[in-house]
Amino acid sequence: MVRKLLPVGVIIAAFLVISMAVTAYLLMQGERADRAAAAREIIVRLTMINNEIQRERAYVTAFGHTDMQHEGVQREIAATDEYCLLLLPQIEAMTDDDGVLRHQRDTFAAIVPALEQLVDIRSNAGDHSASPFETFGAYTELVEIITETAAELHGELDIPALQRALELQLLALMEYLARERGYGMAALTGAIPESQLNQPRQVNLAALQRLQSEIHGTHSADPTFGMLLVALLTDISRLHSVAGRGESAQTGDAAADAEIWFNSMSGHIDAARLLHTRLLVPAGRDTTQ
Repeated sequence: MVRKLLPVGVIIAAFLVISMAVTAYLLMQGERADRAAAAREIIVRLTMINNEIQRERAYVTAFGHTDMQHEGVQREIAATDEYCLLLLPQIEAMTDDDGVLRHQRDTFAAIVPALEQLVDIRSNAGDHSASPFETFGAYTELVEIITETAAELHGELDIPALQRALELQLLALMEYLARERGYGMAALTGAIPESQLNQPRQVNLAALQRLQSEIHGTHSADPTFGMLLVALLTDISRLHSVAGRGESAQTGDAAADAEIWFNSMSGHIDAARLLHTRLLVPAGRDTTQ
């Protein structure tokens, strides 16, 4: 029996179709990897700028309504502005018509208008158009916009669902800690009356405790980062015996006490931010420059 061979043209055509499909797949995978790398870089930068805004929030709320020229206030404003100058051109480059994250343009749409609000927030604090409590709230709305953008960008990352969940939980953890830092400074300086401060502060502490329990219950046994996580959560848990007071750092000087509280809380926040970055960025890569 003689086997009938396929015409050479059909074989070549089939080969070309397969070759084109493989090439398209490889290009798609390469583009996906590029998008993931760009998203990681932007998420780290968004987290960094959020950190600066959270620090600025604490100082402007505690000191800005009496002295916007306060050394700490001016230091934190300058740091925030520096990060904005670094971040905004990068977002523009990555989301222009040829940018690797051009399809995420709508995701970033809220960032620039949000950051532009900083001018008004600072001005309103300086001329007393807003109370310290209102100033704290305005900064918090800005932080939430940036956090939501970072959370959406996590969808670009090809990582296990549990890791993605932990990264998002750490973003929330940092904000709860930063709010407690700001509330504590405002309490120590008397910038916000206790009648206004107690309820939101207790709500924030309760949310912080719930989140700690969720993170510990879900991730503490992870062989890669579980030990680091348990150490972080154990350290944070010590806050609950002093949080709501801040007086544990009393020196008799309200401004000095506020600085001590700020530095103490910042240590916890920086530890959470470091862990978040270690999870997010592969070893050997530097996205801070």
